[in-house]
Amino acid sequence: VTQNRPGIWGVITNILARFQINIESVHQEWRDKDQHSDLYVLVSEVIEKKASAALDAIKESEGIFNNSRFYRILPEY
Repeated sequence: VTQNRPGIWGVITNILARFQINIESVHQEWRDKDQHSDLYVLVSEVIEKKASAALDAIKESEGIFNNSRFYRILPEY
């Protein structure tokens, strides 16, 4: 969950780049453009420890709410 303001995507993409995590897609959704927005980032396969560390760095950033989280998407074999 993020503030709805310019630069939020840049904050997140820079952190993911620093952790060498590749972004596959981004989707931002909000009900009211004057309120916070939900930002969904799908990344390439990455070990959970690295994803968790990147999320911790993202949550420490200005404009990112502390209740942000990640979900595992398991491959279909």
